[in-house]
Amino acid sequence: MHLSDLTRPEKEALSTHLRLIGYACQISESAIDDKMYLEYGFCNGPPHTKKNILLSTSELFVLLDPQYSASECQKLDLTETPEVTTAQAQAIRNQLSVCAGDWLDSDKTPNSLLRIARHLEWTVIGCNSIENVSIFDEEPGPSKVIQKSGKLLVDLATIHDLSQHNNESLFAVLLRDMLEIFLTKKIISSTTESSQLSAVQRRQVWTSIETIQSLAPISSLLSPFYTHVKTLLMSREDFGKVHIIPASGVALGHAWIAPSLSITPDHQKIGIPAGSCYLHSGARLHAAVSAINQWPIQWLTSTESENLYPSRRAWHLSVPVPAKALELAVLKMSEEWKRNVIAYRFVAVAPDSPATGCRMRVWTAVEKGMDADTKLLFAHFNRGLALPDSTIDLWQRLNGFMQWLELIASDHRPQAL
Repeated sequence: MHLSDLTRPEKEALSTHLRLIGYACQISESAIDDKMYLEYGFCNGPPHTKKNILLSTSELFVLLDPQYSASECQKLDLTETPEVTTAQAQAIRNQLSVCAGDWLDSDKTPNSLLRIARHLEWTVIGCNSIENVSIFDEEPGPSKVIQKSGKLLVDLATIHDLSQHNNESLFAVLLRDMLEIFLTKKIISSTTESSQLSAVQRRQVWTSIETIQSLAPISSLLSPFYTHVKTLLMSREDFGKVHIIPASGVALGHAWIAPSLSITPDHQKIGIPAGSCYLHSGARLHAAVSAINQWPIQWLTSTESENLYPSRRAWHLSVPVPAKALELAVLKMSEEWKRNVIAYRFVAVAPDSPATGCRMRVWTAVEKGMDADTKLLFAHFNRGLALPDSTIDLWQRLNGFMQWLELIASDHRPQAL
């Protein structure tokens, strides 16, 4: 329970009790001061850390003091805000899918983007405030799109790439950023950028986004696939598996397909600057623009992978691809990457420089191994959603897809996961 949930009498009673029993505390955190990590953004081994004191006994009693006067910002944090209902979340998820399809069929002009943005805004908020789309060319920030009054400002590199290519994954990122803006307006009643919101406010917005992304778009076109899905799941014992160690603290986690696909950046080679990205790394207290390096890929053997990433520590997830087909997809993809000398980037830095780390290799291999009908279902399930940007996102998306297939096979109308 959070202290903000306590009433004044409850805080007084808690403070009195803690003083009577001589309660003492010292809450601390380990903060990275490792030069290698601070320079490159991640490392495979445990980085050097220092201890920071976050809360002492005296500070705790100050927080429990009924006379304590919170600042306006703190009061805002504790204010209850409207939540997105399940029905609203499903409507928004459906609209994200529709928006993605509309963009692919459009002429890729700012007017098309304006029309799509207004449809999404209306679904989320119930009214329209955006009147036109403009372009901004500034240093990378937390979003590819900004709303200022009635203007929707879109990053120059993004709008240029979208106008030249059918980049569905990039448009999905733009949709996610627009969704964040509209949800912030709905929940917080503000058009403030997410980086300027309080931690509580950001969590409220992001929780709503996670809820929306956990839903599958409802479609009346799934009936022909019921027999296919039932047949597919009957052979689940032959499915391949992916292994995922989730990100934790400063550790980025790892994803692999045993025994043939486990990659890491080769830190024995010199990293090359790949670009910059606005992110919140484990080494910093706040998000900021960070320089991103790329390295040659180190292809781990099964023994090396097991030593670095023990399978007993991993989440094991079956995917709707026969193990042999998944292994063949891994081999073909690995040959292609080695032939093209693809570098390891753990995060996308530009439209033409996507993430190429372990989670994206697993994602790509799983999709390549699917049969044609399963690929169509996978595309429908993910339409309008950005690619997973962490190992946890990878798990949630693949696991969500498996649960959705189970719902289809059971003849239920698949909605929430």
